[in-house]
Amino acid sequence: MLSTLLASFFAFDNQALEVTECKRKGVAAFAFTMCGSIRPVCLRFNGPVAGQVCTGEVGGCGCAHSELRLIMALARNDKDVKHYTEKHLLLYTTYSACDPCAHAIVESGLFRGVIYRHFAAHWPQGIEIIRGAGIDLLTVGEIEKIYFVDGLRGTATHDTVERWQSPMRDSGRPA
Repeated sequence: MLSTLLASFFAFDNQALEVTECKRKGVAAFAFTMCGSIRPVCLRFNGPVAGQVCTGEVGGCGCAHSELRLIMALARNDKDVKHYTEKHLLLYTTYSACDPCAHAIVESGLFRGVIYRHFAAHWPQGIEIIRGAGIDLLTVGEIEKIYFVDGLRGTATHDTVERWQSPMRDSGRPA
């Protein structure tokens, strides 16, 4: 299952570079669940908000971050999301979340874990915001170690991924 998950992440990052309307950077956000099997729920890329065009300017290009676009899409599809309201969803992002996206991730109440591929050094507080809310946070590199390196059973990273694969009870703990 982890090899499929890792392959999905890399495919979404490559797709983001090709399809994003943002002239600066292709970034993907992917919501999924791992209960039983990997089930995709929603995929979004960074890009201009309605009626806008990306100017390419750093810090003001007119685009919304992929995490915010994903959360807005999930909110619009409320019927489909009701199944995941007990924090079954996991979130993959190309880069670690900026402060506003980290707050949106926490405030949405949808995610039990966040995985990111690259650390965004100019937004180090995003990681602290997510961890401070009690949401599991892993890097793709940590997941790769589980899959490619022997003897990692029982590590905190392995236990986190195992927990993600089990359904949640009302208490927010695995059933």
